[in-house]
Amino acid sequence: MPLWPFRKSNYDPRGKHCYITGGSSGLGKALAERLVKQGAHVTIVGRDTKKAEGVVEKLKAIAAPGQIIQCISADLTSPTASTEAIHAACKQHADQAPDYVYLCAGFSQPKLFIETTKQELKDGLDGVYWVSAYTAHEACQMMTKQRRIGKIIFVASFLSYVSFAGYSSYSPAKYALRGLSDALRSEMLLHNIDIHIFLPCGITGPGFDAENRTKPAVTKKIEEGDTPITPEVCAAALESGLKKGYYQITDNLVTEPIRLRSNGGVPTNNFLLDTLWLIIGSVGVPIWRMTADSTSNFLPIPTKTATPLPSFAKHLLDYISAHFRDAHPEAFRKDVDVLVGMRKDWVEAKLEAHPEIIRAFMRYHAQLAFLSTKFPSDINLPFAYYLPFPATFSLSPDAPISLSSLTFERACVLFNMAALYASMAAAERRAEAEGIKRALGYLTVVHQAAAGVLEYLITSVLPTLRSELSSPQAAGYDMTESFLGTLKEFVLAEAQECYWQQAVLQGTYKNGLIGKLSMKVSDYYKAALTSMNGTDYPSSSYFPSNWTAHINVKQMHFEAAAQFRLSQEDLEKSRYGEEIGRLKVAESLAKKGLDAARKGVADSVVSDLKQLQAAIKSSLERAVRDNDLVYVQPIPPANQLAPIVGVGMVKVNVLAEVAEPVAWLMGGKAGMEPLFSGLVPYGVHLALSIYDDRKDTLVRNLDGKREELDGLAASTLQSLNLPGSIQALDRPVGLPPSLLKKSEEVISSGGIERIRSLLDEVNRLARANVQNLNEAMDILDQEATENESLIARQPELQQTRQPSHVANQPLVQMAEQYEATIKQAGGSDATVRAKWEEWARLVGILAAGEMEMEDYVPGTTSPSGSLPPSVRPLRASLEELDDHIAHRARLVREARQIAAADDIRPEVLKEATKLAHGGSGDVKTEWFEDLFEKGLEKYVGVKREMDEEVAKQDELLEQIRTQNEGFLSERKDDPIIKERERRLQDMDLAYWKWREIVDNAEEGIKFYNSFAEMLHGFKAACGQFLNTRRIDVGQLSAQFQQQVNVNVSEPQEQPEPMYQLPPPQSFQPSSSPSRAHFRPSAPPSFSPSPVISPALSIATRRESPPKPLSFLPHPSSSAWQPASVDFLPPPPPPPILRSGGVQSQPKVAPPVTPSITAIREQGQGTPRRMTRAAAAAAERDEATERNKYSSGGPRRKGGGVV
Repeated sequence: MPLWPFRKSNYDPRGKHCYITGGSSGLGKALAERLVKQGAHVTIVGRDTKKAEGVVEKLKAIAAPGQIIQCISADLTSPTASTEAIHAACKQHADQAPDYVYLCAGFSQPKLFIETTKQELKDGLDGVYWVSAYTAHEACQMMTKQRRIGKIIFVASFLSYVSFAGYSSYSPAKYALRGLSDALRSEMLLHNIDIHIFLPCGITGPGFDAENRTKPAVTKKIEEGDTPITPEVCAAALESGLKKGYYQITDNLVTEPIRLRSNGGVPTNNFLLDTLWLIIGSVGVPIWRMTADSTSNFLPIPTKTATPLPSFAKHLLDYISAHFRDAHPEAFRKDVDVLVGMRKDWVEAKLEAHPEIIRAFMRYHAQLAFLSTKFPSDINLPFAYYLPFPATFSLSPDAPISLSSLTFERACVLFNMAALYASMAAAERRAEAEGIKRALGYLTVVHQAAAGVLEYLITSVLPTLRSELSSPQAAGYDMTESFLGTLKEFVLAEAQECYWQQAVLQGTYKNGLIGKLSMKVSDYYKAALTSMNGTDYPSSSYFPSNWTAHINVKQMHFEAAAQFRLSQEDLEKSRYGEEIGRLKVAESLAKKGLDAARKGVADSVVSDLKQLQAAIKSSLERAVRDNDLVYVQPIPPANQLAPIVGVGMVKVNVLAEVAEPVAWLMGGKAGMEPLFSGLVPYGVHLALSIYDDRKDTLVRNLDGKREELDGLAASTLQSLNLPGSIQALDRPVGLPPSLLKKSEEVISSGGIERIRSLLDEVNRLARANVQNLNEAMDILDQEATENESLIARQPELQQTRQPSHVANQPLVQMAEQYEATIKQAGGSDATVRAKWEEWARLVGILAAGEMEMEDYVPGTTSPSGSLPPSVRPLRASLEELDDHIAHRARLVREARQIAAADDIRPEVLKEATKLAHGGSGDVKTEWFEDLFEKGLEKYVGVKREMDEEVAKQDELLEQIRTQNEGFLSERKDDPIIKERERRLQDMDLAYWKWREIVDNAEEGIKFYNSFAEMLHGFKAACGQFLNTRRIDVGQLSAQFQQQVNVNVSEPQEQPEPMYQLPPPQSFQPSSSPSRAHFRPSAPPSFSPSPVISPALSIATRRESPPKPLSFLPHPSSSAWQPASVDFLPPPPPPPILRSGGVQSQPKVAPPVTPSITAIREQGQGTPRRMTRAAAAAAERDEATERNKYSSGGPRRKGGGVV
């Protein structure tokens, strides 16, 4: 009995006759190949003659001249056939008994005992025990008679030591075989015949695949964590034990303690080592089955944990109530409950890797995609998820990422779907073909596809999500292309590994092809490493160290395996130098892989690589020895070896359930109806708003063209002193009927009181907007004051907390833009007020009635019969001009009537349903461009007539000028008549000015109302900012307190809080007539400027503010223009007055208030600005209102907002 594991062995197959039963496949075939390469004469025995002959041809191809290679077909379960087979094999060896007999034949048909027939019980004993016992009996007789020194090697099983359910017809025979070998070992000691028994675990191959076809479910469950080994590795383990002289040979460390616990009375292999293993086994074996973990060499992808949303239902119902005016929220209560229930049951619950759970995820994702056709992505409802891997360096590794985005929710659901697929593949037992197929299905293209889900997430969802974010990593590191690309390449590598393993298990593929499959596995792992270290936002630092080490080891393992397989091909083709070169490369790669495996890589991965390293080492030793003694071929360096081009078997296939979720849902394949189908899609709302804006713009342009032509006509007549000069002669006493009609219109519309009330309302709204902006800035001032107080109390936070003037910069920039808008609007208001002050007296006369106007307009005593002959044609031309003005007014009214009846909603809904079906769910406004163009064709006739009016009026005005010249040459110069003409003209112009000022004031009211809603949203954003900063204070304080409690010696860098300020929601289109023309002019992909420019039309008319969308961009978004850009148009040109004359200049300049930019420049010695209170106090002599924080009120600390 040896004490040490180092001793000389008498095992040397070179030149020996090796007789192998079951040599046409599996372990027997792998063993035959090894023996032939070592110079042995080999005889293989098998039932299938064709298969055995094929193996012989392959063995002869690698055999040296003089080696005897033969095959015999026989049924070894028959004693006669067994005897005849061994004698036939010895004929070419002078009838000498074989030197080494390897008893590898056998089969297994796992079944439960009560389900096994009696014939199957007998067949089990024949196919396992007698198939070896008959041959061993004849071999022992031949060897003893001829006094031959040899070896007989029984191949039993791990089930010779321990058995369990499913092997009732197999394990007893293996136990018997072990008993036979124990007895023979004692008997054959007298004859110098060594007896050995090999007890491996599962071996891949055709026999193993056959077992799995009948294996009971309970047996599969018991073996779930076991990983079978390849025949080549198994053969190497067997020969290693024979060289060491072991009697009982095992193939892994797990079997060693069990061997010693079941050793019986047979000698040990090595006293010291076996004693150590016996101690370990005494503790480990009883609990081995209970505590054994899965030995899968695949890594599962962790999922993202969702936080509960208790307000999900209420928020959806409130949003429907606020934004869908044609729907009652209670009508969708059931739909809301179903969607909320799906999220609670599947997304928020603990996730398990099961196909039904993934199916539920698909249904929830499809409902979200359908919901996105009706809701915008940001409905101000934050969805929060934890990161899949905890942050390596962070004081708050468990902080979730929260975003108000339906797209973010979809992305997280897809991520978890891919993670569950990958986890199911990792849990599959890939020792048999069926397990490999299932793993391939989860990873690639059969039924489910982790890689396909990740591909869809990267190419379709991630770009949309990125467009909604303020920074590429705002959704977390796991929602970056680098991180997701790494996972995609990783699962592709695992899928390719399944194909490689399938090829190895089948045993019919050539080494060259298997090597190329292996190289492609390495390529995919290398691509994962490349994506992980990408230049744009690399994600390598976010993966745990064991992940990085696992991918590195796998990459080098499969490149080494590829070189090893190609070296076998080189051996087959007698390229002995290239064989050694590739084996050296493979040896180096295997060594590097094992060095990298020291960083937490799974034992199963390390074990696989060690087995490969052992096979490489054995082959390299044999190849070097043969080349040095026989072939003497030059060994090329690694850089001169032909590169291995990998063969890919993986195709990324995005499932229809994922790629086209809306079509899958609407087609009824999801097993449920689409929720919220009664709501009009959000994209349709936008499309209708865009069309309404276009038709309203067209009507406004027509009205603007009318006003422009009317103004041109009025200014031309004013310059010609018409029609006052004719009216003064035509009606020397009293007032013209046209003037009386205009006066009645002014009186009936409210006269001067209407203008005064409108201007007062404009002034009130302007002050309210200024107050809203001031209150928003007060909130930022309050945050700055609180932050300074915090830093004063806890100076240690200064290094980890952003200063207020940095954190609030986006909000301050937005405030500067709003302030510039208010200042420009104030200038416009001053212009209108100045205009009113200039014309108030004349408008007052016009609105006072006929008696006041008669007092103002003097009469004459000239007889009407003395009119010049040129008056008649001039009056006719003026009447024709009035007809044109009336005709243009009718065209505008007609256009408005067409617009009021113009409803393309049914057509848009029909088109949206047709185009959205089969798509990703997003209803895009560009789909309806053709429909828009067709709808706007009904305005073509009105627009054409309005365009024709330009040329007609120009011609008519030229005619009036000519006729007026003739009239002036015939008219008498009477001062009284001229004064009457001037005053009649004043009254006419006062009427036009009254209309103009009323229009200006009404547009100002509309502007300020719209702008107020934006300011309310901005104020809400400032409040959200304040609350977020307060929450961060609590988190930071708790973290630092925890850091002090655990006595952390070095401070860690605190990452920036993972929050995002939600942008303020802007107003929605009102259905009231006064606001109906405020509609969005662009689809949601266009981000509006936050500044509304109050430009003046012909006189000082404001343009309507841009129609706000459902949300404003984030303050740091590039959609906002920088503060240096002039947000307002240049001052308008002097308007053409309706009744002639020149525009008046405002008499009173707008009050000057200190701007945010100016205040900022005052504090040049500090990175922050003065507070508004301090600025107001500095100019208290000019200010009409005091800030509540100026002297006299409570003094605030803090340096302000910038």
